[in-house]
Amino acid sequence: DIEYWFKRLGLNDWEKLIDSTKKYISLYEDTTEILEYLNNKYKLVIISDANRKFLNAKLDCKNIRNYFEHIFTTSEDFGIPQKNEEVFNKILKKLNIKPNEIIHIGDNTYLDYTVPSSIGIKSFQLKRSQKDKKNHIINSLIELKNKL
Repeated sequence: DIEYWFKRLGLNDWEKLIDSTKKYISLYEDTTEILEYLNNKYKLVIISDANRKFLNAKLDCKNIRNYFEHIFTTSEDFGIPQKNEEVFNKILKKLNIKPNEIIHIGDNTYLDYTVPSSIGIKSFQLKRSQKDKKNHIINSLIELKNKL
């Protein structure tokens, strides 16, 4: 937890640090468009390894938190440092859905594609800088319109 480390290192206000970084937070061009498109058709959820305080600051700074029905952080919600099968299974249980009723998108091959795919979740890997024609890889979030 960020508060623990700030106290342990003798640092002051973590909220001030977050505030000072907001000017560096930006969204990719396609983010708002795809959020609006998906939000009209699906329930959106975030599953992140990030600290909740930083994640909320990013979402609030860009006014996109309201697009998401649930926001999960692996360490704070499940006591697990990274996404793994257990995290995905706990989320499925919490949302009362089956693996074929959710789609996962992320940029890490193993954590965002291999792991969720292994339990039956349809997954896409976002690779913005590399053009790849594999069916599970998208180079822009807008490509989701044609994949769903």
